[in-house]
Amino acid sequence: MTSKNNPSALDPRELCGQLSNCQIENEALGVQVEVLRAHLQSAEQHIACQENKATELSTRLETETKENKLLLKQVEHLTSKLKDERAERLMLTDQLQTERDTHQEELEAQMRSHADRVREDQVKCEMMDLKKRLQEQTSINVKLATQLQAEREVSQALQAESAKLKEELKEQEDKALVALQAIKMLVEEETTGEKVPGKKKKRSVWKRICHSLGLRRKRNERQEESTSTN
Repeated sequence: MTSKNNPSALDPRELCGQLSNCQIENEALGVQVEVLRAHLQSAEQHIACQENKATELSTRLETETKENKLLLKQVEHLTSKLKDERAERLMLTDQLQTERDTHQEELEAQMRSHADRVREDQVKCEMMDLKKRLQEQTSINVKLATQLQAEREVSQALQAESAKLKEELKEQEDKALVALQAIKMLVEEETTGEKVPGKKKKRSVWKRICHSLGLRRKRNERQEESTSTN
């Protein structure tokens, strides 16, 4: 009991260990103090920076407030000026409309007078043009009537020629029909004559056809005409 309560009774080794521990704790506390000092200094710098920014922002705010007031005054001045200009413009517009109406009436009167003169000249020109066109149309109608008469005469001649050709064609068709009938009859007669023995031989089929068509008679007539001519 006596050795524990009396420091002088401690072992020097224990004292050295406690002293060493105290030094380590002091060093750790010193490090913590330095860290805290560094944090404190950084915080102070940050606060100083924020204060500078606040001061700068306050200065800018004051400047902008002054500028806004100045701009507001300018806007009010421009608004007042714009109202005055609008009023003046309305007045000028009314004056211009009045002058325009007056000039329009004068112009319409002049245009009516000019239109009357132009209308008279135009009517005269149109009358002359119509007379000229009437003369040209009359000449054209005369030419067309002459052409129509000529075409009618040509058409009548063509119709007469067509009727003549139709008659000749009808005559040729009738002759061809007669020839076919004659050929048929002659062929039948020839066939019948060949079958009957001792019957007198008739003329050839070709001669009898020519006789039926009148070709032989026409040839004799041509011979007589040539003889009489000689």
